Amino acid sequence: MRAFKVLSSLIVLLIAIQFFLAPYSQSQEQIDKEYWMGIYSGDQRVGYSYNSIKKVDEFTEVKELTNLRINLLGKDNDVYTESSVTRR
Repeated sequence: MRAFKVLSSLIVLLIAIQFFLAPYSQSQEQIDKEYWMGIYSGDQRVGYSYNSIKKVDEFTEVKELTNLRINLLGKDNDVYTESSVTRR
């Protein structure tokens, strides 16, 4: 049950990040930003998330990487996600 809560929180976090970063990808000014965030379950750090926004010429790339370690059925498991969007 705890692993399900952590995983569902991660999914909501990823959707929120994509939603909030989307307006930045449409901006015409030079963009080069990075964000690092820790993911915690209570007081224990269970992973991290990295987001970057880069604009080169007329293309904007939004990248997200997440690494999460969860205990599922008594065994530690690593969950790794990576997404990237490039827009003109």
